[in-house]
Amino acid sequence: MYKLIRCKNLILREVEPSDAEFILSLRLDEKLNRYLSKTQPDVELQREYIKKYKTKNNEYYYIIESLDHKKLGTGRLYEISGDRFKVGSWLIANNAPVYTAIESILYLYDFAFTTLGMKHANFEVDKKNERVIAFHLRFGSKIVGDDGVSYHFEFQKEDFKKVKEKYKKYMT
Repeated sequence: MYKLIRCKNLILREVEPSDAEFILSLRLDEKLNRYLSKTQPDVELQREYIKKYKTKNNEYYYIIESLDHKKLGTGRLYEISGDRFKVGSWLIANNAPVYTAIESILYLYDFAFTTLGMKHANFEVDKKNERVIAFHLRFGSKIVGDDGVSYHFEFQKEDFKKVKEKYKKYMT
């Protein structure tokens, strides 16, 4: 299991039950949760979810931290099957440095495409979440479906190679 990913300005480390309160604070934040499925405001339920995650072998759930270990967000690769995976649970704290979002997603994709050898990422974004949709389109993701509520995106390993070059200042 890959428990730690060292980035340029961040560390992505495997989530632990002790992170439940932080994760819940992000999930219950009104600015961050507008387009998320509802979460019960129960720290113990969040701890149980993390414990259950730790028994899975096709998922990676990370806490995004600064180099001095300040918690800044979360990111997750899940439903890994064959050469495909989903990316999600990507929440960045309101007080995180501006580079946190781009650097964390670059390193998550690099881990998936390079270390794990994946070829296709899939994810959904609520159609009302215009800022996140714009981010993913700029990043090279393509809309491949629409269920009326969410756009379904795909991001290929070949797309990542282009993005990695374009945003290399966040990785070197």
